[in-house]
Amino acid sequence: MDVREAAGRILCCTIFRPGGRKLLAKGHILSEDDARLLATEGLGQVWVTELEEDEIGEDEAVLQVATETGCGCLEIRMAAGGRANLFATEDCCVLVDEDLLRQINCAASTVIATIPNFSHARAEQRVATVKSAPFAVPRAQLEAVIDILKERPHPAGPAHSLGFRSGVVHRSPAR
Repeated sequence: MDVREAAGRILCCTIFRPGGRKLLAKGHILSEDDARLLATEGLGQVWVTELEEDEIGEDEAVLQVATETGCGCLEIRMAAGGRANLFATEDCCVLVDEDLLRQINCAASTVIATIPNFSHARAEQRVATVKSAPFAVPRAQLEAVIDILKERPHPAGPAHSLGFRSGVVHRSPAR
C-alpha cells in the first residue's frame, strides 16, 4: 500500500533503517506522523493490514486475558509483539490449574505459558506470559477464553491469589 494512505493500519513487518536499526515494529499502528516519517526515509510502499469488525487487536486481547488470568499479588506488564507478562509483586508459591491451561492453549488464538505448578516465585519474577496470534484475535475466540477463565473459581488460600487462576498458597512473612 502507498505509505501516504497507510495511517490507521497495522504494519505486517518490521521496518529497518539502512544500517539495520529498527524504525517501526511489526504490529505497530501507523499514525499520520509515522507515514510522513516513512516517506522521508524513502519508503513508498508498506505492507499493512486492517482489523476486521469481528477482530480485537493483539495487545488489547492479551491484556484482557491477562487481567482475567491473574489476581492478587500480580502485576501485568505489556511487552512487544502481542504479549503480556505477569510478574509476582511479592514472594509466593504459584498454583496453576494445568487442565485449564491446556484447555485455553488448545482452543484459541491466545496461549498462556506459566512457571511450573507449586513453584516458588520471588517478587518481580515473571510467572506467566500471555501471547496472541499476530495482529488480531477473533472476537468470538477471545470472548470464549474470557468466559472459560471467569467460570473457574479462584483457589482459596490463606493469602492472596495469583496468576493463571493461580493462588498464593503461602507467602513469606514481612521481614
